[in-house]
Amino acid sequence: MKQDRVNKNWTPEELDRFQDEVIMAADTNAIINYEELADMFGRTVLGVKHAANKLRHRGELPKFCKENQIEKYGSFYSKREKQMIMKLRSTHTHEEIAQMMGRTKYGIEYICRKQGPMLVKRWTESDLLLLINNIEFDSFGVTANYDKLTKILNRNVGTIQAKIRRLRLKGVLPPAKRSGMPEQKRAVYRQY
Repeated sequence: MKQDRVNKNWTPEELDRFQDEVIMAADTNAIINYEELADMFGRTVLGVKHAANKLRHRGELPKFCKENQIEKYGSFYSKREKQMIMKLRSTHTHEEIAQMMGRTKYGIEYICRKQGPMLVKRWTESDLLLLINNIEFDSFGVTANYDKLTKILNRNVGTIQAKIRRLRLKGVLPPAKRSGMPEQKRAVYRQY
């Protein structure tokens, strides 16, 4: 790569050869061999990038399209992906969402921060009645049916646990004699 050739215009022959020698990624049309082209034409990498952009504007090279990127890392988030993140963020951590979607934890955090705070779903009287009527306790007063409650109330386990804790403090529900998992789950773990 030579730097002594400053402000030299590209000839039509050089641009034709440039189009023949350029290697592009199949999914995004990104040029992969800028350094090789710079050495080949005796130009700087920046000059080669400028020539490539000029050819793209003229329509002689295909436009760069990051949306088609096969590898998720570093690619743009589609509208569908953003909607999925917004649905999952109430029930999963940023790290879990990142693993599910093949993205970084920091990328998910950025999207969540950009979309604003989560909407809080308030507990209505009918929700409280459903919770109180459908809750099941084991002999120690530990809640035994979180799976059923999550389906009935359409809320995550953490929200239901917090509400049960607050109802116990108010005296609406009886206090548990011990903390931990219910007897049925303990029996399963004791088998091993």
